[in-house]
Amino acid sequence: MLRRILLHAAGLLGALLLGTGAALWFNWRQMKSASTREPRAGDRIAGLVMRVERESLEVLPWGGRRVRVRLLGVRLWERSEALAALIDRASEQSVELRVGGLDPDGRLVAELRIRGRDLGLELLGRGLARRIQEAPGVAPEDPRSHARAERLAREAGRGLWQDGGP
Repeated sequence: MLRRILLHAAGLLGALLLGTGAALWFNWRQMKSASTREPRAGDRIAGLVMRVERESLEVLPWGGRRVRVRLLGVRLWERSEALAALIDRASEQSVELRVGGLDPDGRLVAELRIRGRDLGLELLGRGLARRIQEAPGVAPEDPRSHARAERLAREAGRGLWQDGGP
């Protein structure tokens, strides 16, 4: 009789532990997949810029895996001072990304903000980048400010606009 009670109790305890373990595993898988899913257009992601290489920035989102990012709506000037300005301004900075989509190279195309300031807009205003047309439906939050910053840099002859521009 005692043996039967002990076997029954052991079976119940085993089932309880197995059920709890399965529930914890299932919840862990759900949380993991939610935090590591591929970013989509419209997502806002906070992270840290780990590296800058040409026009690509490598960003480590909080709790995620590294992603390569290209600035939305701007093309960096092909001169060393433009890259130096980007590296100086973005390296090891906490940033917020607003994802617009993916480019053909598999990079996220996103607005990148450092302390609330749009880095693409800043580079346009300094004459270190120019506006580009993205895929349909992908645009900066405020395209008019990008156009205005580029026009003012051109009129002032800053950066790539000195000597008449490209």
